[in-house]
Amino acid sequence: MSSIPSNINEMMQSIVRDSIAYVNRFEVEILPPPGVNIGLSPLLSKSLTLRCNSVSVPGRSLTTQNYRFYGPQRQMPYEPLYSGDLAISYLLSSDLRERVFFEIWLNGICDPQNYKFSFYYEYATTMQIRMLDKTDTVIYTAVVEEVYPKQIGEIMMGYEKDNEMATQDITLAYRKYTPIFSSNSVPLPVPSLSPQPTQPNPNQVSPIFNQFLPPVYGNPRDQGPRQWFERDPSSGRIVRRGIDGSVNGVINGRP
Repeated sequence: MSSIPSNINEMMQSIVRDSIAYVNRFEVEILPPPGVNIGLSPLLSKSLTLRCNSVSVPGRSLTTQNYRFYGPQRQMPYEPLYSGDLAISYLLSSDLRERVFFEIWLNGICDPQNYKFSFYYEYATTMQIRMLDKTDTVIYTAVVEEVYPKQIGEIMMGYEKDNEMATQDITLAYRKYTPIFSSNSVPLPVPSLSPQPTQPNPNQVSPIFNQFLPPVYGNPRDQGPRQWFERDPSSGRIVRRGIDGSVNGVINGRP
């Protein structure tokens, strides 16, 4: 039996029943990098969320190579790929605090005086891109890991641009992202959205991640998903741990 709508009314009923996703319903939240003293105040943190004008939700793919044993060849995947850089744009405040935030962050990556670079995990951080519905309910979250600014775009000024708002384009580099779906109908393994720990967790991370953290007491191999977010007690950084002992995809210093 064909699933193609037989008439326009059937198509409209599907849209009314399941609604649609809107690209203007979103919010972005960036954690301050652990090793860069940016001085992210609550006012600036809120401004970075409210004044985010546009953002690209990352995608991913697989690298393949041709393989043939007998008969027609097959394309065999061998490496996951994430879609390059991430573009984000802000409506600037009158004091340009959004641009200043990324300027200080870049200075923390590469010292403008001696051009020495900091350690990677001192300036790489985590951000969330959340898609919302018309009731401001989160329907999808991309937890983007190991994010840092790669480029601060120029601001074009001009006398003919009367009453035109200034915007700031930022290009972010990142390693990977983890998708979080709010609907239980999505047939994908996702972390628990409402963990209920039975005892205090000394490695509790920022409240931004609380809704995505499963319990990790005892032996993680016996419960919970294969990976989870956790605060490293020795460094204080947010890391992605796996049941195989890996931290951010690395086991004993080897990827």
